[in-house]
Amino acid sequence: MLETVTNGLVGHIVRGRFAALCKLLSVFIVLVAIFTSGCGPSGPERVIVSGTVMHNGRPLAKGQIRFIPEKGSGMPMSGAAIVEGKYVADSQGGVPVAKHKIQIESWRPTEKWLKKNGEPGPDAMWDMIPKDQIIPEKYNVRTELEITLEPGSGKITRNFELIN
Repeated sequence: MLETVTNGLVGHIVRGRFAALCKLLSVFIVLVAIFTSGCGPSGPERVIVSGTVMHNGRPLAKGQIRFIPEKGSGMPMSGAAIVEGKYVADSQGGVPVAKHKIQIESWRPTEKWLKKNGEPGPDAMWDMIPKDQIIPEKYNVRTELEITLEPGSGKITRNFELIN
C-alpha cells in the first residue's frame, strides 16, 4: 500500500511540474511572438534634412533649428543643433514627411551681463544667464521659412541665408 501511495504522489508531483513547465513555455512562446512580430517601422516616414545657416554673410556659430509641422498634421516637431553654420536633422530618422514652418534661433548673453561677467566659459550655466535673441523674429517666432517634405524624398539639403 505504501508503494501505491508513493507512486501516486510522485506521479502527481511529476504531472504538476510538467503542467507548470508547459504553461511557462506557452507564455514564453506568446511573448516571443509579440515582440518579434513584423509590425514594420513605427511612426511617420522621415527625411534627413541638413545644410548650412549663414547670418549676415557668416556661418552661424551656435544655434537651434526646429521643424514645426503644420497644425492638425499630428506629426511631431523635429530639430537640430547648429554648430559652426552646419546642421543635420537626423534624430529618430529625420524630420517627418509633412509641411513645416522652420524656426532658427541663436542667443548671446545680454550686454549688461557681459560687462559685469565677461564671456561665459565652457562650464557656464546657460540657463542662469540672461540672453538676447540675435536672429530676427521673421526667422523664428514669426517665421516666414517653410519646407514641404514629400514621401520618398531621401536626404535633403536646405541652406539658409539670414539677414538682419
